Amino acid sequence: MAARNYYTVYLPGGIPFDPRILLVPLVAGVFAVFCFIDLRFISPTIAFDSNRMLDELWLMTEGEEAGGSYYYSALIFQNTPEALLLPAVALIGIAHILILYGRNSHPATLLLCTVLLLPALLFFARPGKETLLSLVTFVVLGLLCLRSNGVFRVLAVAVCYLIYAYFMREYFIVILAAFAGLMVLAQLSWGPRLALLAAALGALSLAPSELFQILQGPRDAINILRMANSVVGTQSAFTNPLPPDSLGNFLVNYGYAFVRLNLPVLFQLRMQEVFLLSVTLVTFTLIVFGLRLGGPKERACALLVLAHALTLNLFEPDLGSYLRHLTSATIYLAPVLALLDHHLAARQAQGDAPGGVSGAGRPDP
Repeated sequence: MAARNYYTVYLPGGIPFDPRILLVPLVAGVFAVFCFIDLRFISPTIAFDSNRMLDELWLMTEGEEAGGSYYYSALIFQNTPEALLLPAVALIGIAHILILYGRNSHPATLLLCTVLLLPALLFFARPGKETLLSLVTFVVLGLLCLRSNGVFRVLAVAVCYLIYAYFMREYFIVILAAFAGLMVLAQLSWGPRLALLAAALGALSLAPSELFQILQGPRDAINILRMANSVVGTQSAFTNPLPPDSLGNFLVNYGYAFVRLNLPVLFQLRMQEVFLLSVTLVTFTLIVFGLRLGGPKERACALLVLAHALTLNLFEPDLGSYLRHLTSATIYLAPVLALLDHHLAARQAQGDAPGGVSGAGRPDP
């Protein structure tokens, strides 16, 4: 097998320079530092969320009901030696960073990786549910990358996600169902695909109103209480425009939430909204790229990220929560980023890149 053709940047004077040598250690080092310092100098909201989670985990009373994501997170963290907890969090986060960067070397690919990783520098720097979820995503990504058929990939994700849903977050069952449905739709032509979607909508029209309340009601329940008490972090919170009690209202609410969460600059123009927009644009662009040009592995990974995004749009109460939970899933885009990097390096080797560059980044003589 031929050696991989890495892209190399050439500095003035023809000096070769691999941007990975500087970028990857820099990002990993910044994350490691964040794990051991107070983050309030960056964002009071993020510091509030992380410190509140730590308080709830470490100060749990013995009388609290056994069960739920906070309970099982606390059970794990409380049985981890205190001296090892933050180093373990740092190692898990650095592993996430290294997996996403992979062996990519083209500046464009490295830029996309960095955009996807910037939220992780903050959200993963404290012990929390995302710490444990990262371990699950590592296993799932490894299984998705095995040479296997679509049925095995769905079953592999099902085993991991059902276990995680039982102990931590029940909505992972919805993500699993969305992934299985997307895998089926991806195998069909447009005719059967549209017929199946119409049948699904018909079935939903017969569903009781309680189902729509279960799926979208939590957003209203959480945010009405948060807004009434002026809880920190509610600047980007929103409620459903219609009561989630029918299929029509459900679809309107979903469309509104999708636009609100993925195109936030239409509602507020701040740095937070611009940053979230950049992350979602990169995410959905890579999903499309993986589905159009990827093999079975890349398509399965892209569909799993899409399943996460579509599910999160059902109930996420604010931009910060959406970004945090979406960031946990973007690690599945690692194979898609590797494919993109290969395509860019191949184009560069053929001299097709703009600027008259040829030979894997070497300037024309």
